[in-house]
Amino acid sequence: MTWWVGIVDFSAESEVQQDGRCVSRYTRKYLVRTDSATFQYEPAVAAAVGIIRGSALAADPHAICHKATVGPGPAMTRAPYLAYFATYEWATNATLPDADDDDPTTRRTLTSISPTIQSTYIVDYMDGTTRKVILDSAGQPFDGGIPVDVRMGTVTKTRNKDAAGYDQNAVLANSGKVNSVTYLGGEPGTVQVDISAAETYEGSFHFWKETFTFNYKPTGWQPAPLQAGFYCRDVADGEPRRILNSDVGDGGDDGECPEPQPLDDDGLIVPKADRPDGCKFKTDITYFKEMDFSTFSL
Repeated sequence: MTWWVGIVDFSAESEVQQDGRCVSRYTRKYLVRTDSATFQYEPAVAAAVGIIRGSALAADPHAICHKATVGPGPAMTRAPYLAYFATYEWATNATLPDADDDDPTTRRTLTSISPTIQSTYIVDYMDGTTRKVILDSAGQPFDGGIPVDVRMGTVTKTRNKDAAGYDQNAVLANSGKVNSVTYLGGEPGTVQVDISAAETYEGSFHFWKETFTFNYKPTGWQPAPLQAGFYCRDVADGEPRRILNSDVGDGGDDGECPEPQPLDDDGLIVPKADRPDGCKFKTDITYFKEMDFSTFSL
């Protein structure tokens, strides 16, 4: 069997779109003939031309082939005088696929980055790489914290996974975990992942659409409350007792102190002269499980 391929028409156009982008489009039309003794279907015709979807045009490497059309030739034919028209379209604003494949699981992993704004009350801040408590001019933490709109970096990645052997349990098991090693520039413990998946059927393809949402928090996601309270120790490992006004240098009565006081790791009151550098956070709480996010292979 022999194929004959020749160009019979072509065109090119360029425009400036409303958003200011310059776009070029190209069309090539080929007459394809064969002496096959049997009818050749459209995929065989496209294979004979040899232009792959997603390939660049030789005359403009920025233009990507995004559409291919195969139809009857200039006249109705039958074997062994089959003739077809194959028309291809390129554009500089066409999406570049990862592979010339109809399987949706071959689609690229797509990434988006945006801030997440959350209203909250803070009691600490990052001074370089050091976490410090926020105190008023009297050396006391602000009651209830300070209201702020916290901005956290959010990275979202989406991909399609073949349904065959898909582990649905891992979606729930891994959601909420934090990074055990540096990921997306975030140090261990500062990136948390949420995972969602939607089962999808397209044609004969059965797959899951996965969405990974990574949130970055500079102070880390594990709970790390300020070491402060209404009780203190007089000596390390001593019995806790109620903090009195006299313990913090209050010149008033010797009643119970109405505000929680910062404590060191031994439960002793941090002297005002040592605040805020002497204030401590409880950092041994592991509430969220950890994992190496590189195992997601995103």
